[in-house]
Amino acid sequence: MRVAGLFDVHGNLPALEAVLADLEGEDVDTIVLGGDVASGPMPGETLALLRSQSVSLRFVRGNADRVLDFAGFPGGDLELWKRSRLWVAERLGAADLSFLAGLPLDVVVDVEGLGSVRFCHGAPGSDELVITKVTPDERLRRLVESVDERVVVCGHTHVQFDRSVDGVRIARPRRARTGSSPVPRSTSGGRATTSKTRSAASGRRAFREPGNSRPSFHSRIRIARSG
Repeated sequence: MRVAGLFDVHGNLPALEAVLADLEGEDVDTIVLGGDVASGPMPGETLALLRSQSVSLRFVRGNADRVLDFAGFPGGDLELWKRSRLWVAERLGAADLSFLAGLPLDVVVDVEGLGSVRFCHGAPGSDELVITKVTPDERLRRLVESVDERVVVCGHTHVQFDRSVDGVRIARPRRARTGSSPVPRSTSGGRATTSKTRSAASGRRAFREPGNSRPSFHSRIRIARSG
């Protein structure tokens, strides 16, 4: 099975459109959404576009998919953060909020050339724990010690890495781009990221950055946020 993993879309519809356009003609069987899919400037439109795809979709829950869970306050202006969450909730509605909150923390997919691959948001079994390229090996061992798969793909940090510990490979795909520069977090509310697993005897992963030009990106985001 050929699989595309999209992480931390954060309601960024223009970036998602660019990623999906990049996947056209690639014979992808399944798209795995690795969490934080809708919370951002275009939450409803983002889910609608994903659901319109003809390929199989698998979803993993991210911390931002618990839209009305105010326990995860990251610091800063609490009232502004709450208003932003309520703004997203109003645009999603009860059915989509329930769908997102009920997503699994992990999914395991059989990937051509790699075998069983575990997709999660933060770390196996968690949408909040963080893995980065500088996570100490001892801590990383504890985070993956319960998994049977030899490859784990995660998101959450918005920063790419690819590392291994005790025979388990842990990777975080790179962010998507719109136009000539990366999607800025301050404008988009997040970054859509993509990785496509290719068939290869060595099990290597290919990290790709879509290059589709989206000249109206910034104006579309501003309009969505002011609506």
